[in-house]
Amino acid sequence: MDVKYQLQIIDIVKGLNTTVVVAIRDLNIVAMYCGCIVAVKSGQVVAVGTPRKLLYDVYDVSSRVCFDNDIQQLSIIYLPQYNHG
Repeated sequence: MDVKYQLQIIDIVKGLNTTVVVAIRDLNIVAMYCGCIVAVKSGQVVAVGTPRKLLYDVYDVSSRVCFDNDIQQLSIIYLPQYNHG
């Protein structure tokens, strides 16, 4: 699904003001919209927590989680795994 439509649908769901369980692979969308993450690996829950905490602890990628005070939103910056210099 195009990013535009992903965001539109998640905005609609977020506006329902109810708990919703979804599978989202885009970590920036997770950081934008999710108050709580349940991380599942091989059918087992491996962690539960806020996006800010779990994005550091669960995923095996180098990244920086940033918080923009102006828009009150998290975003993720992915960092190179290896130095190619």
